Amino acid sequence: MKTKMGRPKVPKAKKRGIMVNARVSPEEHQKILEAVERAKDSKSDWIRKTLLANAV
Repeated sequence: MKTKMGRPKVPKAKKRGIMVNARVSPEEHQKILEAVERAKDSKSDWIRKTLLANAV
């Protein structure tokens, strides 16, 4: 039997289905991209970690 093509299934406990949107200026976006590059992370992971670290 052939293996299935496509993206592997993610367990329900690890699914992320809610999106948070924000508008930023070109200057703010550049600062974010620089911080992401310094962190050697994906933009999504960096934003998630930063938001959660600052959620009090």
